[in-house]
Amino acid sequence: MANFSISSNKSADIIKELREAKRNERLALNDADALVANAYNFVTNELKTTQLTSAKVLLYLLDNAQRAGLKLSAPKNRNEAQKESDELENVAFKLASIYGIEDDPQKGVSGKDPDAVNLYIRLRNLAEKHQALAILFAKSPLIPGTPRVFLGAPESSFIIGGVKKNGYAIPLAKLVRIFMANISEELENKESGETTEEPSSDGESP
Repeated sequence: MANFSISSNKSADIIKELREAKRNERLALNDADALVANAYNFVTNELKTTQLTSAKVLLYLLDNAQRAGLKLSAPKNRNEAQKESDELENVAFKLASIYGIEDDPQKGVSGKDPDAVNLYIRLRNLAEKHQALAILFAKSPLIPGTPRVFLGAPESSFIIGGVKKNGYAIPLAKLVRIFMANISEELENKESGETTEEPSSDGESP
């Protein structure tokens, strides 16, 4: 009986862990949806237009990081910095493949979508500099509230310019994948002449 009791407790613990993992997965998915929606709202207000794509929105966030409430940084651990930089570069290559971007050493980078081309170049440059970590600040355009966890990252304190701020350290590659989840739908709509005004994210693309 004692052995059975221990086994039952272990099973209960496993079930509890699985439920917690599933709950965290749902929360992360909700975080992704909220992030994309907040990002589109922010860029819409900034540019005074609703004609936006995921590439344009993400590029604007990177080029206006302080206004958006984020900071690009390099992981402190050297191995982690290299790992995240490689991930970011892989995401950039995937973006190039989706948009038909060509990166020729002689002719340079070219493609039909200028925002996608500039985003690709920006991501490659950030990867080379190991700026592969995005710190999203709480109480900002992207994260209006102060959740304890966002996209799986716990709320932490950061000293920015001598000022303490709370935020969430998230791999930049992960953020790009979240926005890339909308790209295939956008391209299909573009080919059919439709427009997508209410973006949503299914989390990271495979």
